[in-house]
Amino acid sequence: MTEEEWLMAQTASDLLHHIRASASLRKLRLFGVACCRRVLHLNFAPEVPRALDIVEALADGSVGDKERQEVYEALYNAREFAGRAYLGNDDTEPHEGTAAYCVLDAVIDLFSDGGTEWGFPARQSCEAVWYADRTPERTRRAVQAAVHAALLRDIFGNPFCPVALDPAWRTDTAVSLARGMYDSRDFTAMPILADALQDAGCEDEQVLNHCRDATAPHVRGCWVCDLVLGK
Repeated sequence: MTEEEWLMAQTASDLLHHIRASASLRKLRLFGVACCRRVLHLNFAPEVPRALDIVEALADGSVGDKERQEVYEALYNAREFAGRAYLGNDDTEPHEGTAAYCVLDAVIDLFSDGGTEWGFPARQSCEAVWYADRTPERTRRAVQAAVHAALLRDIFGNPFCPVALDPAWRTDTAVSLARGMYDSRDFTAMPILADALQDAGCEDEQVLNHCRDATAPHVRGCWVCDLVLGK
């Protein structure tokens, strides 16, 4: 893969293939969570929001084994229940039970410590949109896949042009802004973070453009916020 192909790719699968040998488990998990959070508005599996919180905590090493197991078992049981609708559906009509099964299956996969196929959550969340929203297949695949590719680039940045953080950029203001966005999952302050980094001496166009790009999605694991927070 070339740098141009990385920047222009409209699906996450090729990007994942390129980085799979070097990607951290933390960032892969956060990518899967970001894909699954995009379908929370469908509101068909009440176990999923808390489970995604736990997966994020798991990614950051801040959840205990007992809580992890409890949430995993709740997801597994919910998937078994949703699976009855999934197995009874002939797939010719969208069905909420099938959508729930897709997302529950994806979130369960995020609890794995290895051996999983990290494009699975992205594909399953695409399927959930189809089964629940009756989105035309061509639209669903093209639009959802492009969004997932953008999410992956937000988390992993550009591996062909890695950025080394100058410690001087990590001011109290920059760290506070990045921490606030990370904790709240509200990234509307990204342009303000760009200003804070520039005030601290950052002139790296890749960093500043990523913060100021109004079309770029930002999620937990955003490579700029991670740099500032030392993750």
